[in-house]
Amino acid sequence: MGSAAAWHLSRRGYRVLGLDAYQRGHDRGSSHGRTRIIRQAYYESPDYVPLVRRSYDLWHALEQESGKALLTVTGGIYLGRPEAKLVAGALASARLHGIPHEELDAAEIRRRFPAFRVPDDFAGLYEPDAGLLDPEACLSALLDLAAARGAELRHEEPVRRWWVDGDGVAVETEREHYRAGRLVLAAGSWIGQLLADLRLPLEIWRILHVHFEPERDGLFDAGRCPFALWEIPEGIYSAFPALPGQGVKFGRHDTGEICTPETARREVRPGEVESLRAMLNRFLPGAGGQVLWTLT
Repeated sequence: MGSAAAWHLSRRGYRVLGLDAYQRGHDRGSSHGRTRIIRQAYYESPDYVPLVRRSYDLWHALEQESGKALLTVTGGIYLGRPEAKLVAGALASARLHGIPHEELDAAEIRRRFPAFRVPDDFAGLYEPDAGLLDPEACLSALLDLAAARGAELRHEEPVRRWWVDGDGVAVETEREHYRAGRLVLAAGSWIGQLLADLRLPLEIWRILHVHFEPERDGLFDAGRCPFALWEIPEGIYSAFPALPGQGVKFGRHDTGEICTPETARREVRPGEVESLRAMLNRFLPGAGGQVLWTLT
């Protein structure tokens, strides 16, 4: 969010100072790694749909200006019983906003996408325009273009506090004091610390994803296999199609271990990996082979 704000504001001719507590390309936030899902049929609420539609336009604009391919359309499928909030919510958003989609029963899911093994009582909503973003490439493009338009970007300079100062704002970091006309706070999981007086009801989760080397070549590749979200009594899970050198990425989608930015557990226990591998192979048999790497 901060990198995007720096790019957009610098494009509009504003004088921009960007501050980051860590080095460029760090893995302490939630924008590291090689893939993130982009989708329009939001099961969480139809209110997200106009925002996501606008974001597609902006990602394409970033691709054009940077000359980099950032968004890969793979299609996405939402799986579960028809009454599950994932399937019913995605369908409600798709119908309300006219999002291109297909409603599939279990037999059709298995026929169209042979990598999947789903129960007979499952239904699916397939969204052909959904896909994957490369977050690290996106951040790199945003920062490079912001700097090219005159933004001053300072890394490894944590903000300690800020306050209203006359008709502007003042910011104190570990190194300097700054004054500006406007302040954009895009601190991710640290936002509660910078807005402590508001006592925001925020909960931070440690989310683990594992990249597995598939045991069956080609079956899970993007182009043959969409990304998938599925809901079962145990929770909601996300599986990413295999991309070159990345294998199949898999993890829990709806919750995680409660933590703070400072206490997030980076160690990955063997039992966590085995639990995810078993769940992945339950619905995508053969996808959960050797571990390539983990991501928290």
